[in-house]
Amino acid sequence: MHSRGAGSCAGQSADFSRDHGLDSSIDQTTVLCGAKQVVFNANFASLDTGATAVRRPTQ
Repeated sequence: MHSRGAGSCAGQSADFSRDHGLDSSIDQTTVLCGAKQVVFNANFASLDTGATAVRRPTQ
């Protein structure tokens, strides 16, 4: 689901493809507000409940 419609993601996808010389499509594009949201979403999607994301350093 795109909060601002498919047109916004299509434009971002086209810009990315042009700027970086890589193929991308609208179904491979996610536009987020900032780095914290990106990190949260990536962790939320890939970690299971109770998983350890960063281990405490041992001394």
